[in-house]
Amino acid sequence: MFPIKAGDSEALTVFLAWIRLNTTSYICILWSQDAYGNPGGANLYGNHPIYFEHRNGSTHGTLLLYSNGMDIKIGNDGKFRQYHE
Repeated sequence: MFPIKAGDSEALTVFLAWIRLNTTSYICILWSQDAYGNPGGANLYGNHPIYFEHRNGSTHGTLLLYSNGMDIKIGNDGKFRQYHE
């Protein structure tokens, strides 16, 4: 597991590489934090990871849209393709 904070671009790069390459059971934790001193009404919270897969001339994407912290569980049961919960 590795946590990713909002604004942590290095960790996001690691996450993007991991989601494409790692096909074993794994959990990634995303957690937002406050940005002290920002004006009221600013949208400060939320992690919205998205990835795109391009195969054989077709592209699809997956967006995990949620405003709270999240655990992304990637698994592979050995019989079927990779899945996430």
